[in-house]
Amino acid sequence: MTLFQIEPDVVGEWGDQMDYDAHRTPQLVGPFHYVIDSWAGEDLVTTHPYFFVTSKLADEIRTAGLSGVEFAPARVSISEQGSLSPEWGEPDLLQLVFVGDANSDIYLHDRVDLRVSARAMEVFNRFNLGDADVDVVDET
Repeated sequence: MTLFQIEPDVVGEWGDQMDYDAHRTPQLVGPFHYVIDSWAGEDLVTTHPYFFVTSKLADEIRTAGLSGVEFAPARVSISEQGSLSPEWGEPDLLQLVFVGDANSDIYLHDRVDLRVSARAMEVFNRFNLGDADVDVVDET
């Protein structure tokens, strides 16, 4: 089966307005706080080890019936030095919550790598992936 590994753009960093503790399960309680440094309309972005999609990409993932993810709200703010493209405005991002496995359309490989099926890649290709690195991964 052909899969794709996507390494999206990092457009910001962890904010301080969230309840995160690496020593508990779940580590993150409530919304992730993503502080944007520069956003140019990408529909898929990351800050290690979390991934985010715009609400329009989330809607399309749901409509296509892609398996393996759910969505959680994210708190988004712009850093003091941050910049937004006037064309895109402020991002409306949702956090990807991985609920599937390697048999899902979208899943997290080795806890850090975003992998998607060919069917999911068709959906992602209809959106702005910015400068994301996309590699083919053959798994049988």
